[in-house]
Amino acid sequence: MSAMPFAFDSIDSFSPEDSPPGTKIVYRKQITTLIDGREIGFSILVARGQKDGKTLVVCAGIHGDEYEGIVAIQECFRELDPAQIRGTLIAVPIVNEPAFFAHRRESPIDEKNLASVFPGHSDGTVSEQIAYHLTHSILKHGDLFIDLHSAGTYYTLKPWVGYSVKGGRIQQIQREAAIAFGFDLIWGSAFMPGRSISGSYLYEVPTLHVEMRGSGLCRREDVEQLKHGIQRVMSYLKMLKGDFQRTLPPYFRENDQGDEGRLQIEHLSKHDGLFLPHVSLWEHVEAGQRIGCIYSPEGDSLQVVHAEHSGRIVVLRTCPSVVQGDFLVTVIRL
Repeated sequence: MSAMPFAFDSIDSFSPEDSPPGTKIVYRKQITTLIDGREIGFSILVARGQKDGKTLVVCAGIHGDEYEGIVAIQECFRELDPAQIRGTLIAVPIVNEPAFFAHRRESPIDEKNLASVFPGHSDGTVSEQIAYHLTHSILKHGDLFIDLHSAGTYYTLKPWVGYSVKGGRIQQIQREAAIAFGFDLIWGSAFMPGRSISGSYLYEVPTLHVEMRGSGLCRREDVEQLKHGIQRVMSYLKMLKGDFQRTLPPYFRENDQGDEGRLQIEHLSKHDGLFLPHVSLWEHVEAGQRIGCIYSPEGDSLQVVHAEHSGRIVVLRTCPSVVQGDFLVTVIRL
């Protein structure tokens, strides 16, 4: 069944129940209009099954240079048969359209990182308004929320499923859903305000964030991996018939202390220059090991980068040019 376009304006007008059972409908949420007449908003894809069940919310494109999740959502929605679904899928493929169409991580309108302003403000900057409307229009409807990300343009990473270590019922659902997603790395870390989870947690919605390889690419195998993960989670929620993983993967870490889930705070560049890594993604390193070097434009060594602690290289900068303050490598303690 093909999707039918349907427009709406008011934040209060959207509800999954607006879509009749057994249909797929595309809605458009207009958030604001800029002084030059450009409309800012996002599209909402709703696939409602013939039978009642759980509601899964999936979004991508919170950062404008992360593409795998966008395509995975589009293809999942296109391929879903509402007659085979129990419950409802609500998906926003590109949350941050200003950043997406500018080929940038942050919005060119207000220069804000959308993943740092949730749950947003109804009368704030453009990014804050997007966060507010995603929170109060979309996230509140979910029984589970999955936020799809990647390493973006300048980095590559080892794919993982993450969540905030919270405890109680939400934590149990998050851990089970993360296992069901089917990746071989799960990384639970401390709650960090400003991310989309600050919106979903207002409504006590269990939340996963999924990270993919990135490097500004949209690899077919990564898209397929995300699609299978979404389908397995839908099976876990009993929205689809199908199998899913039930046991812990080979690599599993939960830690609710400190900032280790904040990727951009370790192994920082002290200079403007050119970074050449001496390690590979997912390689195990020991504390103090040489992992790269920054060179001047003339080729002189400016900074030898050493591992700040032992573990595996989970994020690695692939863009050689750096400025002071750029993070270069993230090491997960595994």
